Amino acid sequence: MADVTLVRRAIEGWNAERSLRGDRFTDDFVWDMSTFEGWTEERRYPGLEGARRFLDTWTAAWDQYDLKVEDVRPGAGGKVVADVVQHAVSPAGLEVEMEFAMVWTVRDGMFAYMSMFRDRAAAAAAAAKKP
Repeated sequence: MADVTLVRRAIEGWNAERSLRGDRFTDDFVWDMSTFEGWTEERRYPGLEGARRFLDTWTAAWDQYDLKVEDVRPGAGGKVVADVVQHAVSPAGLEVEMEFAMVWTVRDGMFAYMSMFRDRAAAAAAAAKKP
């Protein structure tokens, strides 16, 4: 249950502060977008700096951006699934809402890997697989 709490706090903390705590990421951490249907940019963002670069790029076009955690639950082998909803408003006032899921791999209390999924069922299936 500690891993679930860790993931929930990390997402909520980023949403509040727009910053990732560097002391919670392994040196070999990877932010993986290869599992996100329709993503045409980089597939993998290595390290904490890669994750920060991804998040800066992901949110740069929006005047307002909020990420709401709907559910966080354990998976297999240190994996944690987070179902989230993003709500964003562009400079022109266009509002966008999107549901997606993140599968975090936690190793010794630190984030080792994160895969983002447009399809929540695919995320749940990935999280159920043992490493």
